[in-house]
Amino acid sequence: MKVYYNGFNLHRQFPSPQDLVVNFIDHVYQDLENIEVSYHFAVLLVANVVAFRGAKNETIPVDGKIRQISCNEDKVLVLLTNGDLLKITESVIKVPKLMGLDDDDTVVQISTGSKLCVALTKKGLLYNVPNKLEFVSGDIIEVKTGREHCLLLDKSGNVFSFGRGSRGQLGHGCLDDESEPKFIEALGGVKIEAIEAGGWHSCALSKEGDLYVWGWNGSGQLGLGGSDDGVSIMATPQVLDFDFNIKKVGCGNKHTVVLTDEGKLFGCGWNKYKQLKNDENEVFRDSDKKGGMK
Repeated sequence: MKVYYNGFNLHRQFPSPQDLVVNFIDHVYQDLENIEVSYHFAVLLVANVVAFRGAKNETIPVDGKIRQISCNEDKVLVLLTNGDLLKITESVIKVPKLMGLDDDDTVVQISTGSKLCVALTKKGLLYNVPNKLEFVSGDIIEVKTGREHCLLLDKSGNVFSFGRGSRGQLGHGCLDDESEPKFIEALGGVKIEAIEAGGWHSCALSKEGDLYVWGWNGSGQLGLGGSDDGVSIMATPQVLDFDFNIKKVGCGNKHTVVLTDEGKLFGCGWNKYKQLKNDENEVFRDSDKKGGMK
């Protein structure tokens, strides 16, 4: 698999000898199945082996077929196809069986942030590991976590959120925390097909290719552009007025990148480490493109 990368590389998360990769470089990883990147390291899933690159360089074989990997700044969570969870820090630790999980139920999806680790089961149970939440839905198809919040997407296109809300990242029009998933009413009636969570901001992509954004905008990561007007927090989802349709969206802690239906990349937000563009500007809020993306 060919991977393109740029930005902060002080710990050698990527093969380049440069501390700061200012323009995209491509690298072909043999047998790569997935890659997750944090501030200090990259985690590669290669032929059922977990490989660390960066602050630590080691390869860890795993006993069992791997379904998914997810990482934050200091640990990696591994989900096996049999539903077992493994936590990798200094060693590999099997996470005890989740409380209240039936013998015929199993974890099918995970996502980990700095302050929470979310697991979804086949029957629709939801855990902020190791705690079981009251929320149950067999329709959830996607789970995404920011540093302190979580987004859920169901098969009907509805979006739910829970966790910390101090920067508007939950999208409920306030800054309150939510201990249980709550439906985002502002997106009601909109068929959402994909969700993404940044550090303290959130994005939802509709079936029509419209992008909705909310949460913290301290570095312009919401892409509000000329309508930004010094807005630091947007607690209610707002659709961006683009001249193009969006196919995919991705978020870093304080930046956002979108892929258009024409195969072009645009981004906004924090650019201190050239993660968006080889430019001396540390923040991109405005551009000649609608939506603030460059």
